[in-house]
Amino acid sequence: MVWQNLTFSLSVIVLLVAGAFGAELALPLGVVGHEGSTVLVVLNGLRLLGYK
Repeated sequence: MVWQNLTFSLSVIVLLVAGAFGAELALPLGVVGHEGSTVLVVLNGLRLLGYK
């Protein structure tokens, strides 16, 4: 699950950076995308609390 979170978060960051450098992505959308992906990673990580 840790690798899943790392892969997802790094993929989103790479896509957001590529969009920002290509001037295809406005700053507010980049911020929302980054914060949204952070929330998803945290929620996915919370699944470990129920893992035995």
